[in-house]
Amino acid sequence: MCPLISHKDRSGEEWRLREAGTSTMVTVTLEDQKLIIQSEIDTGGDRPNRATPGDEWVLISLKWYNSWRDAVDFANRGVASKEIPGPIDNRDFAAGLRVKPGMLTGTHYEVIRASMWLKLKSWYGVLPGSPVLKRPIIVDGDQSIVETSAPVFDLFVADDDDSADPSVNGDTKYAIRRRFCR
Repeated sequence: MCPLISHKDRSGEEWRLREAGTSTMVTVTLEDQKLIIQSEIDTGGDRPNRATPGDEWVLISLKWYNSWRDAVDFANRGVASKEIPGPIDNRDFAAGLRVKPGMLTGTHYEVIRASMWLKLKSWYGVLPGSPVLKRPIIVDGDQSIVETSAPVFDLFVADDDDSADPSVNGDTKYAIRRRFCR
C-alpha cells in the first residue's frame, strides 16, 4: 500500500506518513527518500529505453524534481537545500494532459518510472489542478521509448441519414462506411 502524508515535521526534516488503511505511522527522512529513489534509479527507473511494453512512466516537472534533488542533496555535494518542495506541480510544462508546445525532456520535464512517481506523490502530494501525465512505452524496432506527446484525434459522430451530408468523391457515407469499416 502507498503511504499517505499525515504530517510534515520541518524541524527534524522528517515526513510522518500513515500507511493507507491503518493507523501505523512511518517516518521517512529526506535521506531515506534519497536512498529509496536512488535504488529505483539503480534498477532503471530513469532509463525508459530499458523498459518493456506495458510499463508505465510519468512526466514530472524538472523544476520541481530539481528542487527535490536539492532538498535531499541528491548530487552528494554535502549541502542540502533548506527549501523543501511543496506538492508536485506540473503546470509549468503541461496543459491538461498534453505537453505544452516547445517543452523538452531534460529541459522542462523528466520521464520517471511510475513506481518513482508514486513514492514522490505519496511524500509530497500533487498540487490541486496540476495534471498527472502518465505515458506508455512504445516499441520501435528493438528500441523502447516513452510516448511523451500523446497523439490527438478529432472524432466526429455521423448520423445514418445519407441525404443529410453531401457525398465525398461521389461516394455516400454508406459506401464509405462499407468500404472502410469491415
